[in-house]
Amino acid sequence: AERQGFKLEPFWLGKNGEASRQVARVLNARSVRGSVLAPPKEAELFDLAWDRHPVVALGYTFGQKPINQVAHGHFNGVFTCYRELRKLGYKRIGAVLTEQDDQHSNHCWSGGYFAAQHLCGGAKLPLPKLNGYDDRDGCFAWFKRTRPDAIIGTHPDPALRMLGAQGVGVPGRICYVTLDVERGNLGHVAGIRQNWNDMGGALVDLLIGQLHANDYGLPATPKVVLIDGDWVPG
Repeated sequence: AERQGFKLEPFWLGKNGEASRQVARVLNARSVRGSVLAPPKEAELFDLAWDRHPVVALGYTFGQKPINQVAHGHFNGVFTCYRELRKLGYKRIGAVLTEQDDQHSNHCWSGGYFAAQHLCGGAKLPLPKLNGYDDRDGCFAWFKRTRPDAIIGTHPDPALRMLGAQGVGVPGRICYVTLDVERGNLGHVAGIRQNWNDMGGALVDLLIGQLHANDYGLPATPKVVLIDGDWVPG
């Protein structure tokens, strides 16, 4: 933003968006021209000046208004993980997601997983969707029923933690990769490292493009820009 002559300032919209109307007045008083919106919770509602204040959202969780979005390439991420595991010789590849995580990816994670099963081969295991990061019973029941030799999980790696509590050796008995490798796990856990820097840059570029084009108000055809992550071994 600074390289293109803009200043970026953070504003908190309040718990559940309760301060959004007040923030909208502040933005207008300060002649703030546009905003990028961090991923909100589903319950949050925002009362912003949508007709004169361009907003670009990060991720899929904001569904209140039809606005432009930038998101991680979730579909390609899970497809890449599955394909790399098949290259390594694994045949029974499972994926463990929470229901909320799959919703936040606009169901691209589950869609990519089933597409990879169809196109890359291997056993067609069912996909459990856990109720939360502590749904140990659901995770282990699925594990005993399907007997995977490799598992695709996601940050904060609930499957890895819950299976470990049941005495399942990882690595050893099964292989594990994650859809969101954090900086601290680089070289330790294999999987997809999401390109947050590139997503942030794309957010700013998309917003500045709207400003230069005097494109105010809600877009007639909202754009979604996808930024793929990188496969990293571990």
